[in-house]
Amino acid sequence: MEDITETIIRVNSRDNEIYRNLARSRVLVDVGSPYNTRMQFNAISAGIPQIVNVDSPFIINRKNGWIINEKQSLSQGLDFYLQELDNWNKSLVATTKYMEQLTLKRQADWWERRTKYEK
Repeated sequence: MEDITETIIRVNSRDNEIYRNLARSRVLVDVGSPYNTRMQFNAISAGIPQIVNVDSPFIINRKNGWIINEKQSLSQGLDFYLQELDNWNKSLVATTKYMEQLTLKRQADWWERRTKYEK
């Protein structure tokens, strides 16, 4: 196993610790089950890719994150985002587009369309 520098492992972190750590992070690895929704939202807000081992509606594989499975390992995901800056940049763009979809105005529009057409 290769040495990974400046790795931080946190359990039950406070919000201010999460924000401070994500502000200087390159990738979030969450191998818990179920995934941590709060951490996923924070990583999306920080614009960093996520590596998870459980499917999540917030992670699009190889777009804004990496889903560990029988064909994709943790080390491959780390290499994908840490060895190739282009992949990290593409993730940032995908995350920014995703954040635009989550704005309050867009959510209100979505709910208005749903309530009009599903009566």
